[in-house]
Amino acid sequence: YEGDIISVDGAKGDIYFGEVETIQAERSHAFEKFMQWSEENARLDVRMNAETAQDIQAGYQFGAKGIGLVRTEHMFFAPERLIEMRRFILSDTQDKRIAALNTIKQYQKNDFEEILKLSGERPTIIRLLDPPLHEFLPNSNNEKATVAEQLNVTIKELDQYIESLNEVNPMLGHRGCRLAITYPELYIMQAEAIIESALELKAQGVSCQPEIMIPLVSTVAEFTTLKAQIISRIETLQQEAKEHIHYMIGTMIETPRACLIASE
Repeated sequence: YEGDIISVDGAKGDIYFGEVETIQAERSHAFEKFMQWSEENARLDVRMNAETAQDIQAGYQFGAKGIGLVRTEHMFFAPERLIEMRRFILSDTQDKRIAALNTIKQYQKNDFEEILKLSGERPTIIRLLDPPLHEFLPNSNNEKATVAEQLNVTIKELDQYIESLNEVNPMLGHRGCRLAITYPELYIMQAEAIIESALELKAQGVSCQPEIMIPLVSTVAEFTTLKAQIISRIETLQQEAKEHIHYMIGTMIETPRACLIASE
């Protein structure tokens, strides 16, 4: 029935009713042999999706060649970060938005420094913020009351703003790169956090290879506009630090339009 808990043995395919005690997977002799054959014959690399130190360490233990996707939105939901993200969303001036982002940036730098340090010279793709803004806003009345008090707005004002974010199709709406075109300071902050972390690691003697992903691109102009803004800021940071790091900027081909115009 809906809500019942089951446990699945991924190795044997057995299903058990209820929650069975589990242990961390380990590399078996059979796995080691299989991976040896894979390494000898592979013509492509497999990277992991990971954002936490535990997942990254496990991924490299199991043979990942880098990180194929760091979802930065997962880093925004801790309480002390979420309130600043909500402050950014509800700010009515760019100065207020930048003030909120400056607080978030410190958290992001800590995250990125840990991730890049664990990856070292292996490639690490970091996707800039992707979800629509309504995902960061409260749903329940109790939570709305708390957020309204924290941000010094009325519940009515908060409800009106949440209502204004409703979209017919939020999956392809005001999110990802389109959000950054509306609020360019958002991706600039994230790019700063990534590059400053990489520069600080280089000063410590740690090489890394950050790759910045701009999400949900559908037109060439979306990508080139944001890429130019990010490169401009990165070049300034490198000049100020009198250091240079290797980085890349790209996108994920994830919309039908992007598939059709990828060659551009």
